[in-house]
Amino acid sequence: MTNERRIVDFKQLSSELLARWIKERKYLREETKRILFDIGCECSGEISVLYDINKAIVSKQESCIELDGSLSLIFENDKVLISYYENKAELKKRELREVIVGMIDLLEYILPLGSVVDLNKKYLQKHIRVENIENIRIVITHRFLCQEDDTTYFPYAGVAYPVGMFSKDEIIHFTPSLIEKVVHKGYSDIQDEAYIYMMKQELILEKGMHSYGFSTEEEQTKLQKRVDSNE
Repeated sequence: MTNERRIVDFKQLSSELLARWIKERKYLREETKRILFDIGCECSGEISVLYDINKAIVSKQESCIELDGSLSLIFENDKVLISYYENKAELKKRELREVIVGMIDLLEYILPLGSVVDLNKKYLQKHIRVENIENIRIVITHRFLCQEDDTTYFPYAGVAYPVGMFSKDEIIHFTPSLIEKVVHKGYSDIQDEAYIYMMKQELILEKGMHSYGFSTEEEQTKLQKRVDSNE
């Protein structure tokens, strides 16, 4: 009973963060804010839907997404027409993308420290030779990594299993979308949940940051220059 109550409380806290974040989008009408909040709550257990919406926005192609008959999004030129049950709204694509990115960052489950995951091999080619390796397993050792002047953060960083660091002070930074399989889930308690809540509140709401997985070309270039200069 205690564990179930803690899970419900954590979901409630995530919903509160989402409500606060959407409220701060001044370019949205009040009715549109209510619609988007309800969509976020419905998709909180199925983040892949939000990723699909983001992909459709980025693709710059006309398309349509439907969710169980309750949600329909029609992408036309630079606009998106949203139909949610009996409610309708119209947004610009760039506005909806900012909302969807915020939803994903706030609602996506964050694995505990010590979790072991298999990462996408194509991503790891920039770090190690992977041709003859079936699975690339990483132990999560860090979360919410960023520097003071950054506009993006990495939800995760870790070291290769079972060897640890490839070289001194080297870890692999990655985002949730690069995880192909969770092999082992680390230990989590109410302190861990509180930490995740506070970090999301600080980075996303207070500092206006977003996950590196949604970075712009400018943000990617900035990070690459830092890596090249060994900062």
